[in-house]
Amino acid sequence: MSGVVSYHWSERGLILNRTSGYLLALCAGVSLGWLAQQFWFAGLDQQVSSSQRDLLRNEQRLKNLRSKEQNLKKPASLDSVDSTSTKTEMTDIELLADQLENKAQLSETDFQVIFSVAKQKLAQGNVQDAIVYLYDLRLLVDSQFEDAYLNGVQDFVQHLEQTLEKAGEHDLLIASFRQLVSFQPEYTPYYLSLAHWLIVSEEWDEAELSLVSARHDLKYGEEVQLLENTIAELRDRSSQYIVPLQTIGEHYLLELLVNDEHSLSLMIDTGASMTVVKTEFVQEYLPSLLDEADELLLKTANGSVKGSKVQVGQVSLGGLSMGDVTLGVLPLSDFTYDGLLGMDILKRFEFKIDQENQQLVLNPQL
Repeated sequence: MSGVVSYHWSERGLILNRTSGYLLALCAGVSLGWLAQQFWFAGLDQQVSSSQRDLLRNEQRLKNLRSKEQNLKKPASLDSVDSTSTKTEMTDIELLADQLENKAQLSETDFQVIFSVAKQKLAQGNVQDAIVYLYDLRLLVDSQFEDAYLNGVQDFVQHLEQTLEKAGEHDLLIASFRQLVSFQPEYTPYYLSLAHWLIVSEEWDEAELSLVSARHDLKYGEEVQLLENTIAELRDRSSQYIVPLQTIGEHYLLELLVNDEHSLSLMIDTGASMTVVKTEFVQEYLPSLLDEADELLLKTANGSVKGSKVQVGQVSLGGLSMGDVTLGVLPLSDFTYDGLLGMDILKRFEFKIDQENQQLVLNPQL
């Protein structure tokens, strides 16, 4: 009996062992299948999400572009900009522009709408918003059409520059070209235009910095050199003093202001070592100076002439003032004018007589 019972328990154990093995194999197969499915779905999701991100990024860029508020103040002078678009046409353009957000890429067929919208923004005074709009959409342009698109942008910028120049908006021109060189730093003409308008606004240091970025482009070497020469010339002029001249025969007359009060008409004489004035003038307007005057003996072509030397607190030429100037005082009874301007004053400057423009140009000595 005991042997039979043992046999039955052994057979039952064998059956149970086989059943358990089948169950374990089934569970393992199901688990492996589930894991493989998860990896396949993960790879698919990653592939789909990568392409979707590009589309979503483009869509979000256009949504942000449309919702962006332009804080730049509208120039009053831009109200006169000519616009032939009717209200209906503007609405149609805006509707077409809205449809661009559904495109993953833009082609030449979209350019007319894009530049029409940009011109609307310009006409409304939203200058910098128009520039941002054009360069944001550049990111969506098919690469084979990018050159044509940038040519269109450059045509628009030329129109923008003419419009703002006509309106006298020099500050806005500078701001616009600063924006343009940041968006398209490889395009040298934008640096040249920025330098030009900075020169017009007398911001010479910044104009020179703008030209530094253009020097690498040998194609525009002459334009760069011309602008640099212009800056140098204007700097020289800013340190110059211009004194109007009156021509009498072969002689030149100018006005000398004494002590910010008395005006003298003097003839330029580069052969005279000292500036001299008539005794009559000093006696009438500055008699106190004669009380402390020193004796003066001048040799002239007609012999020696006795006079006096007086110290004047200040004289002015063309707005340029000089202090503690010594003047000779002589009895020039036969002389038509108030005196002679000599080299004692002129040698303080690098000077030239511009005969064509009838002016004395004075550059302070460095």
